[in-house]
Amino acid sequence: MDNNYTPYNSPSTEYSPAPKSPRETNKFINILLALLKCAGYVATWLGVQFVLMLGFILFTYIANPTLSYTEIVNKVYGLSIELTLITNILTLVLFVLFYIIIKKPFLKTIKARAPHKASYLPTIAIGGSAQYVTALILGMIILILPKEWVDSFNQNNELIENANQVVSFITAVIMAPLFEEILCRGLILNTLRGAMPKWWAIVLSSAIFGIIHGNPIQFIYATALGILLGWLYTKFDSIYIPMLCHLVFNLMSMINSYLDPENMVVTLILGLIMFVSIPVFALSVVYICLKKFDKPKISVQAVQNTEATPRQEYNADALSNLEREIEGKNNNINGD
Repeated sequence: MDNNYTPYNSPSTEYSPAPKSPRETNKFINILLALLKCAGYVATWLGVQFVLMLGFILFTYIANPTLSYTEIVNKVYGLSIELTLITNILTLVLFVLFYIIIKKPFLKTIKARAPHKASYLPTIAIGGSAQYVTALILGMIILILPKEWVDSFNQNNELIENANQVVSFITAVIMAPLFEEILCRGLILNTLRGAMPKWWAIVLSSAIFGIIHGNPIQFIYATALGILLGWLYTKFDSIYIPMLCHLVFNLMSMINSYLDPENMVVTLILGLIMFVSIPVFALSVVYICLKKFDKPKISVQAVQNTEATPRQEYNADALSNLEREIEGKNNNINGD
């Protein structure tokens, strides 16, 4: 018998797990870096908001030293809409300045490009109908939601209704779609898409979109809306489409907030609109899913200089490969 025989299950023959490939390691690092970058965008927004609120508290205290802490806090809370508007504007300015400093085109990064002409009407239909579908669902489930959630949601709506109407309109209907789409789709979603599959990036960026709204009920429907907006953004490859959808959604919400719910005629009209909004929403989504929207192709123009130096001469084979690669990307884009 061979004395050197070693049983299969002996320690010397145990199989250790295969080490992770460099590609898997790089993928993990890319995801981590993308998450840190997204956290930086959100932290910038929160930092600007904190500095503004702290500055306003100090200013109020210096101007009225007799006020109690509670009175000062109430003053700040009463100006939440105005502070939100200023915060969003300043944060957007910081984002633009950051991209100027690092010498990257901000508008190109967020995909500020003209969408397909046929995209506007279904986008408007989705934005308006989504608002009424959301209101219908909330009306059905609000009785089973925790009272604390409902109170927080109502307080947020009261802030918008009690603020200056012009400021409320600018904040909710113009600035919110502009800033939140640039933040959550143009910056965060684009960053995540570079490190993970498209739908993972859409869902994660939508959850961030829901969180920044600040209360549980808005988190639920804002996350769902964010998924819809993220899908539109990737479908049309333009930031203007989710902006338009978001604008119409918020506009319908603001109009509804000023209607008298105790008026029978108003109630009947809203009920009819909610009933119609379901098929309108579904048909608009199906239409966008089925229709092919051609996206602008990338063009390459090479000009050969007859008197070029060796450094200026282009490699014909490399140029041919580049053109084939771009053609393949265009085919993938149009087939998305």
